[in-house]
Amino acid sequence: MIEGSSPSWLNFDTSQPTITSTASSTYLIDLNSVCLAAITCNSSSQYYPLLQDCDAACTIANCQSCSSSTSCQTCSPYYHLDGLLRCAPCIPNCLACTDATSCSNCTQGYYYASNICQLCSVYCLTCTLYTCFSCAPGFIPNGTRCLSCQVPMPHCLLCSAPTICSLCTDGYAYNARLPGCATCDSMMANCQFCNLPNNCLICAPNYYLYSFYQCLPCNYTIPFCCNLSLPNCATCSSNTICSLCAQGYYRLPNATCAPCTAFGPACLLCNSSLCLACA
Repeated sequence: MIEGSSPSWLNFDTSQPTITSTASSTYLIDLNSVCLAAITCNSSSQYYPLLQDCDAACTIANCQSCSSSTSCQTCSPYYHLDGLLRCAPCIPNCLACTDATSCSNCTQGYYYASNICQLCSVYCLTCTLYTCFSCAPGFIPNGTRCLSCQVPMPHCLLCSAPTICSLCTDGYAYNARLPGCATCDSMMANCQFCNLPNNCLICAPNYYLYSFYQCLPCNYTIPFCCNLSLPNCATCSSNTICSLCAQGYYRLPNATCAPCTAFGPACLLCNSSLCLACA
């Protein structure tokens, strides 16, 4: 500052209208030496600053965010910025690129080589020219190809390695000792369906589940077995004689059970001669 002269200060004017977008803390000096708040529009909203507000929508084709009506900043997937700051397409099957001939990320199932996105082998999701890294469910990588899980492990539907199965077909469960899928019956006698070598879900016919890993022969003292040989029976005195029918049924003279709806469609509880409760 020159001695004797009056100081010349910039006029700081921050009385701007409320800006609904994300605003920065910096200021810009305009031609009138006034400090105006510099705003930054939300890039995901597809708006750019106009007259100190984010009120102008991006109309450039395939542009995600722009700085003016003619200048794009970020293009949508499968497009790149060209020399005119517009969005031009990448090569086919390219998700992200910086120009019209290269690709930094091909779509799933493709890899970049020789200036194009080339198709991986069948069922392969991610690969290079020499290696398949991941496969579709039910397959595992093997060099450049994908093998079905059932090739190294019969009856395996989903696997993470040639010796690790996460889902076997019905009636089988993964047994790490093999390794592979083994029949439920071979690991737990008379087990028909299981999800682990020691966890039976359903026993074979005429057997009942005593514990998660034990199926025992049916007898009339077991309610579940009564229902197998005598449908709708709650308690039986033998495999052919029902002593108490389940709710909604009544006992016939031949020691079997019949539905209470014989006394009317709304009958819920009955005996052999009349309805005792309605719906």
